[in-house]
Amino acid sequence: MKTIIRKTLNEMLSVSLLIVLFGMSTIATAQAEETNKHETSLDAIVVTAQKTEENLRDVPLSVTVLDDLTLEDQQIKDLGDLYNYIPNVYSLGGAPSIRGIRADGTTQSVSAGLYVDGVPTTTGVGFLALMNGVERVEVLRGPQGTLYGKNTLAGVINVITKKPGNEREGNVYAEIGEDNKYEVGGFFNTPIIKDKFYVGFSGRFYQKDGLIENTYLNDTADDREDFYGKLYLRLTPTDKLDISLISSILEPDNGGFSQNLVSAENLFEVEYDVDEYNNISKDTHALNLSYQFDNFTLNSVTSYQKTTIETFRDMDYTSEAISYIKVDMPYETWAQELRLNGEKGKLKWLAGLYADKFEKSGGFSTTFVKTGFKYENYTDINENTIGIFGHLDYQLTDRFSVTFGLRYDDDHKESDDHVNNEYVEADYSSFSPKFALQYKINNQITTYATVAKGYKSGGFYMFAADGYPSNYDQETLWSYEVGVKSVLMDNRLMLNAAVYYMDHSDMQVLTTIDGDLGYVSNAASATSMGFELEGNFIINKNFSAFANLGISDSKFDEFSDAKGVYDNNDKTYAPHYTYAIGLKYRGDGGFYAGADVTGYGKSYLDNANESELHAYELVNVKIGYEWEHVDFYIYGKNILDKEYYQVLATQGSTVSFSDPREVGARLTYRF
Repeated sequence: MKTIIRKTLNEMLSVSLLIVLFGMSTIATAQAEETNKHETSLDAIVVTAQKTEENLRDVPLSVTVLDDLTLEDQQIKDLGDLYNYIPNVYSLGGAPSIRGIRADGTTQSVSAGLYVDGVPTTTGVGFLALMNGVERVEVLRGPQGTLYGKNTLAGVINVITKKPGNEREGNVYAEIGEDNKYEVGGFFNTPIIKDKFYVGFSGRFYQKDGLIENTYLNDTADDREDFYGKLYLRLTPTDKLDISLISSILEPDNGGFSQNLVSAENLFEVEYDVDEYNNISKDTHALNLSYQFDNFTLNSVTSYQKTTIETFRDMDYTSEAISYIKVDMPYETWAQELRLNGEKGKLKWLAGLYADKFEKSGGFSTTFVKTGFKYENYTDINENTIGIFGHLDYQLTDRFSVTFGLRYDDDHKESDDHVNNEYVEADYSSFSPKFALQYKINNQITTYATVAKGYKSGGFYMFAADGYPSNYDQETLWSYEVGVKSVLMDNRLMLNAAVYYMDHSDMQVLTTIDGDLGYVSNAASATSMGFELEGNFIINKNFSAFANLGISDSKFDEFSDAKGVYDNNDKTYAPHYTYAIGLKYRGDGGFYAGADVTGYGKSYLDNANESELHAYELVNVKIGYEWEHVDFYIYGKNILDKEYYQVLATQGSTVSFSDPREVGARLTYRF
């Protein structure tokens, strides 16, 4: 009965919020014509997408920027929330698909890079970032190999933390929600010695009940809990030198996967005889240095990351002791980047060196209790990358400019299988050029055309069938894009659009040879094309709106294996469209209300296009009051409780669950 009452109250609240927000949108339209158009305007957006500070309108590529206020208003806590608001970006967990480009999960690689304060994550492991204390997020779409290197052929997610300085700032918050969700966190930046030394802290603690009940152990099987903390030390001993030491830690204590067998009588009940866990911890340390010489700037980013996967699963999905799998795999990455950039007359230039060292150790074991058989795989992987790159922008006229960039990367990789005593090594190299033309029609409208190449490095597949190679070659992508960026209506409307075509060659795909046995090879080619439109509109001093739309057509040109021929099929995890639209109101007295809808078109989960994920949309709302230092909100995420489960046929016909509706409240104190 309590469950029924709670569900009824939640539905009533959800409907009430939608009615209120619909009424607000009607009022906004009526008031817009009565408001002086000069009362509010959009600020110029400064980005570092090309590793130097530039106005967003001067960057000849597709970039979406979300600042700290937008992240808070739209309840974006992590990368999974972020993807909902970026056109042609999609993920059901892990690294995203961008413009229909996604790395095969079996390679543990990515097609889009993640950079947090300059620290790279270019593998599928540890592709994590939380938004506490973040100044802005930049999402770059299209190949970024020239400036960012390997595994960025689809794009880059660039997360920039708020730098501590002379101004003291921060907040603390507490949040509660459905399913016993509790979260506390915040950030705090303060000077220790004015103009010289500053300190910043950010972090959170989060916990929430899982979706699946383990009736055998009388407990939930997939509870979530994590602790995150970041320390930011900044030193400016002179006007020219800026040094930062940034360290963060993410420690989860989670239950098992939110999955069950498709054939289960009740999808939300299991009978495991053990407590499962699924934890990915991540430690990051970075030393960032910037020195301003008379004619150029030196930037250095030195980083170390350790990501550890620790999982334990009941593989038989029963209360009997039959089979278990245990994973313990630490990954370590050391990276160093040096950049010089300067400006002279009509020329802006940048040159850089990059090197990293990656080590993966440990492995997994599967135990079959009744037979006593134990399958083990302990493979060490070592990788070394060296890159050199340059980037030039030249102003031919007051309105016309040209950009040229080139990068060369060399990768050496080694795989040492301790179980089968097999050692393999391979070398890969790639040139990544970029060429762009930009024309300013006037002070409000800029157009551009870009040709760029990206690549994904080759690697090793630990589960290759006997007699087939364990290593595979790199894949490449050429992209052709034209776009327009504009700020109109006295800086009240920002409108950006782009059209692209991408030619994808030597794709790394799992090629089946017999049943589920196979190997990863460069056996596929594909074409992706599409359109993107983004807009932000300040209606009046109280109302603002945003909208974006992505249209994508991403298909295999050629690909076949023992299971079938996939020519002209849609690529996996590549929805035909994405969209987001929202309205926000900030009243003069402090009242706040916002609502948005995000949606995805149909996509496929397998190469044969037999497993389909239907189109779906998510509705989020938030209302509250903002005082001088205190904010209070009631929020609803996925308030219509939309289900968009994915069936993972490659994992024994299991179903992976989407996040259900969450209604809650948040109290924030700002200082």
